[in-house]
Amino acid sequence: MRAWVGAGGDLASFPSSTAGLAAARLVDTVVGRGVRGAAREAAVAELARQLDRAGDDPAFWAAFYRETSPADLYVLLGEDGVAVDVDGSVLDRSSPAGEAAAAVRSSFGTWTATLTPAEQEALGARVVDDLGTRTIPVGWSSTATLLLAGAHVHPRVHAGAVRRIEAVRRDLAAYPDPLTPIPFERDTAHLTAAALEGMAASSEESLRFLSGDGDDSLAAARSALWFGTQPAGGWADGGDGVTALLRSAVLHGEADADHQQASALVLSRATVELPGGLLAHDGLLAARGLLPFELSETAQRRLADAYVPYVDAFDRNVNSMDDFPAVGTWTALPDAHDAAFPGIAGRHLPYLEPQSLSDVLSATMADEAGTARWQREMLEHYERSARAVLAPGSDVRGRAETISVVDAFLHAHDHAVSDAASSPAACTGRRSSTRRTGTRGTRPRCRPS
Repeated sequence: MRAWVGAGGDLASFPSSTAGLAAARLVDTVVGRGVRGAAREAAVAELARQLDRAGDDPAFWAAFYRETSPADLYVLLGEDGVAVDVDGSVLDRSSPAGEAAAAVRSSFGTWTATLTPAEQEALGARVVDDLGTRTIPVGWSSTATLLLAGAHVHPRVHAGAVRRIEAVRRDLAAYPDPLTPIPFERDTAHLTAAALEGMAASSEESLRFLSGDGDDSLAAARSALWFGTQPAGGWADGGDGVTALLRSAVLHGEADADHQQASALVLSRATVELPGGLLAHDGLLAARGLLPFELSETAQRRLADAYVPYVDAFDRNVNSMDDFPAVGTWTALPDAHDAAFPGIAGRHLPYLEPQSLSDVLSATMADEAGTARWQREMLEHYERSARAVLAPGSDVRGRAETISVVDAFLHAHDHAVSDAASSPAACTGRRSSTRRTGTRGTRPRCRPS
């Protein structure tokens, strides 16, 4: 006790801290493989009782997690693959292992908030490192997902995990055998989805990550990896996490003048990469003998969300670029006709490579709801633009010119969306949706397949 107080510890928290240390020592006993059979079952049951008694005592959990590595938790809760499902949900809370898993899930996130930023990122990396990189027992990966997918886990922990997953994927991809990354990508599929979803909860972290932490070459490499490729078997969550990351980064930067250029560049890069990666239905996946991947409805909505703020850039990108730079940004000049439309003058906007943009729009119109949403967005944008240029004091020189500009503006946007809506990818998606729901499509633009 004297040592505890001398080290700066609070005397009132001493009993809780010692209880946390005792529980951590019990974990050491269980995972050390020194006890098996009935003795191990009894030890796990005693641990479950101690964790349940701890409740939300911060001193207990601080001591417990300080002494218990993720690797120990993986062995404790996932060795038999029965306490936690593959997506990190607790299967059976009535068993001692299930009770312990539930206690860990409810306490881990709150504890991460007490760490420093550097400690949070290091913890996220440790969650991945403790798995290893080749053959990962299914139960261990499930427990790692349980840690990251729990409530209140700080986004920096997720960011640390994503950065380490990224580094491992790059290292494995460098092997001569192209099949080398498959075991890691397969076994960490749910963990990766949880890490991406968690990091997306912080728009600042998301933009910082996709901007390469200020390094353009790293930003380009990250865009190529996360949007230009798919893990083996596709995304476990249907693309929910990776599209949440893009949406979070873009919406954060687009709304902040200090980050507008970074946001526009992120979307410009992603647009070029998406058709051959996240949106691909063939290529490497087919070569691996795996089934084609389809975005979930949530992922489609999130992807569309990232492009909605840049509707005013569609016409300029699709119709006015003679020498088109596929990646980059541009700024609408104050004296251009574009400046008459709300929010354009002086904004940093992304170059959206026309064919890639059409492919992205197609993917977000894979059902009738997606098509209707884009029609609604275009109509609302047109109405806002018309009100702005027809208002008294508009910089446009005459009413006839104003109407001409607005009509051309509407035509350009409608052309971009119509092309996307009639593409084979969008039509295939809507036909599938019609078969699933038994409804008829309302826009018979699809070319015969």
